[in-house]
Amino acid sequence: MIYLNGWFTTENKKFLKYNVQKVLVTGSPNLSGFFSYKHSYKGFTLLELIISVFIISILAASVSPNFSRFKNEFDLDSAHKVFVQELNTIQNFSINRNEINFEGKYLKIFYGIEFISDNNYRVALFNPDKSFLQYYTEEKKLSDKNNIKFGFEDNMLNIKFVIFDWNGLPIFVDNEGEILIPAVDVPFIRIHSERVAFDKIIEFNMMSGKINYE
Repeated sequence: MIYLNGWFTTENKKFLKYNVQKVLVTGSPNLSGFFSYKHSYKGFTLLELIISVFIISILAASVSPNFSRFKNEFDLDSAHKVFVQELNTIQNFSINRNEINFEGKYLKIFYGIEFISDNNYRVALFNPDKSFLQYYTEEKKLSDKNNIKFGFEDNMLNIKFVIFDWNGLPIFVDNEGEILIPAVDVPFIRIHSERVAFDKIIEFNMMSGKINYE
């Protein structure tokens, strides 16, 4: 397909008129110079394109590890904050919303967390003797990222529940229903990721019930 856009300038029209007349007289046109117009197309050369792709590849390779580390740290921090908020909420419920009507009877209850696995938990209700009453929420995941998990100190590895009494003080209960005595004055839950080099710590003050976190 031939594109004639830009051909018919004033100069080329003169050439065309002249050569039409010449054809009529001599039968031999002189078209030299008819195609002498210039186009100024701009673009990338192959070398420029190769250099650009090379530079972009280097930048992408240097940014990718930093972005991955930032995302893993963000995921850990988000899971930590959500779980701390959960603990603060149920602690507040144990202090201020500890009366319910259960099967037609008035009960005072505790709220607590049941650890189902190293990534799953749910909120539950407990009798004043710390025995299980019923579940309060459906099962929840600490994080959608399976690499983010709970961790506990050595003598609390078989922990099943963290219960808050009416004063907001934490009570740790094992799989057998026995109360665990922490080996340290300030017991903690660790939230860690297999993809970053540090943990998030949640500490429980056994005297005041305050939940400290970093």
